[in-house]
Amino acid sequence: MWVKFGWSEYYRGGPVNGNFRWLNEGDGEGHEAFNFLPGPDGGYYCYVPPHGPHAASPSSSDPHGWTVICLAKFPSQKGVHVVGWYENATLMGKEIPRPEYKAGVGFRRDVQGATFSYSIKADSAFFVPPEARTMPFSHPSVKQAKFSYLTGSDVDTKPAKAEVFAILESELGRLRPLAIAQPNPANAPDELEDDIDPLGRFGTPEHRRNVELAAERAVTAELDRLGYHVIRRSDEKIGYDLQAIAKQGGSELYVEVKGTSGADRRFYMTPKEREFTSTDSWRLAMVTDALSNPDVTFFTCKQMEQRFSLQPMVWIGREVEGVE
Repeated sequence: MWVKFGWSEYYRGGPVNGNFRWLNEGDGEGHEAFNFLPGPDGGYYCYVPPHGPHAASPSSSDPHGWTVICLAKFPSQKGVHVVGWYENATLMGKEIPRPEYKAGVGFRRDVQGATFSYSIKADSAFFVPPEARTMPFSHPSVKQAKFSYLTGSDVDTKPAKAEVFAILESELGRLRPLAIAQPNPANAPDELEDDIDPLGRFGTPEHRRNVELAAERAVTAELDRLGYHVIRRSDEKIGYDLQAIAKQGGSELYVEVKGTSGADRRFYMTPKEREFTSTDSWRLAMVTDALSNPDVTFFTCKQMEQRFSLQPMVWIGREVEGVE
């Protein structure tokens, strides 16, 4: 079966986003926030938004042994992503408070004071990290429900279910090498929560500098090929790295260069850089494999905001003078 819930980066208590009413209206908080956090017993406890007028939870006359594929929609993209799955799962048939409350480990409540709940439990889980969620898919039947049974002893397999089953079977085959088995904070670290070095997963400062310079060289060469004269401005810290002036006349481009040493497109941006993105001639130049086989892609501000999830990594707290 598949289930659909809100989007979160790691599902260990971070923000949940989605096009669900309870997330977008009022002060609700998505209980799926902890869907890939191991419980006190090492198991996984999945919350699924209730479906239909009777607020139904996943249930079956044979509740054991299910493979449950978890889908979520990134708010600014079409389609849904596989964000993980459970194997040999049990459908509880109702919402139950997470086991942490009974274990007395001091688990927090949601913003309205309610206990976080679940309706599926499993001993085996596979988590797709956010950087691997790159290929969303669409199907009409996925848009219409919070969950759906695809195969089983009491499931009437209709053509639409068979179509979705084939898509998901292919997706699991593609994602299995990328997924993290039995996810936890140690094997699936959230770099945004590292208060010592939130950029640690981008490598050491020396490595980041080497990647940055290699990316600048690749973008300069590409802009030259496209007919621009390039002036390097990155050391001036003015909000962009390269000024590109058309050799045959025309408008200038102000290019912010971001590079990675791998194939994943990830970057960090300073407040000044983010502020400059509102300039019409601004471009993001994203470079992957910067140190070996650089590949350059350009984005406008609108394209960047559609393609990438932008969120703050740190805040600076400064005492305000004159405030008691």
